[in-house]
Amino acid sequence: MVKIQVSLLARWACMAALAFVMTPAVHAQPSGPADPEVPIHALKQVYLACEAMAAKGDLDTGEIMRCSVVYEELKRRAFNGDFKRLKVWANAQIAAAGY
Repeated sequence: MVKIQVSLLARWACMAALAFVMTPAVHAQPSGPADPEVPIHALKQVYLACEAMAAKGDLDTGEIMRCSVVYEELKRRAFNGDFKRLKVWANAQIAAAGY
């Protein structure tokens, strides 16, 4: 199986995307939702980057919290709160990417 290598640049890009998604929520409350104007496709990209970094064990506590908020927002907005639908989609994306 081919593993996706998350480069330092990709990690920085993911963290920048997380910062963009999370900025309104950070000021509102620690566990608040991401900005509702962030497009679903952006949430999906950040979520998959979080999954890739988590698979490598590259997330610190703050990043885990931010990824968790992105996960909840993506699940709510793109999958009507259905964990199983999100998981099926994510597994298909991960399988296609080969990690």
